[in-house]
Amino acid sequence: MAQLFSLDGSARVMDSNVKVSFSYLESDLVRAWQLRFAPQQRRMQYGGFALALAVWAIYMFYATRSRFEWALFFFTLSLFALLLVGGIAFRSLFPRLLFRFGPKYRQAYSLTFSAKGIRVEAAHQDSWIEWSRYSRALVDADSYLLCYGSSLFTLIPRRAFMSAEAQQMFEQLLSRFIPEIVRRDT
Repeated sequence: MAQLFSLDGSARVMDSNVKVSFSYLESDLVRAWQLRFAPQQRRMQYGGFALALAVWAIYMFYATRSRFEWALFFFTLSLFALLLVGGIAFRSLFPRLLFRFGPKYRQAYSLTFSAKGIRVEAAHQDSWIEWSRYSRALVDADSYLLCYGSSLFTLIPRRAFMSAEAQQMFEQLLSRFIPEIVRRDT
């Protein structure tokens, strides 16, 4: 038995072990990748760049410009198109390829969450991860991403929880051990 703290600060005593078993779906990885690597600020950056490019285009069409300025304009336009297509490929195509060619995403996992940490069991893996490894959690309607390092994460699909009580106990562990939780599930 362990003492867990709810979001309102009250303490409850309950068994803190939560066990989930699942296999990833391609859609799990795509959504997680988009959640992790496509924040709102990136959309604002693309929008700001597109707005600046539109203003430049209006200026170029209404003013007399040299061939060099036109070449520079079309180079910038091409660069923007390349960045846009590359961003879409990174958010959609890359995780699909990662899932299809990465064997670790096609095996069954069993995770046990407790106050001591997370036990990960898979076909060729039995490891223990301490909660302190994770710096933040991203939560959306479909999954939990426990983030560590600059771009690494552990993905736990919400569908893996067999009951609302197990999910609530897991969220209590998250709020107790993860310093920053960002919710995008509302």
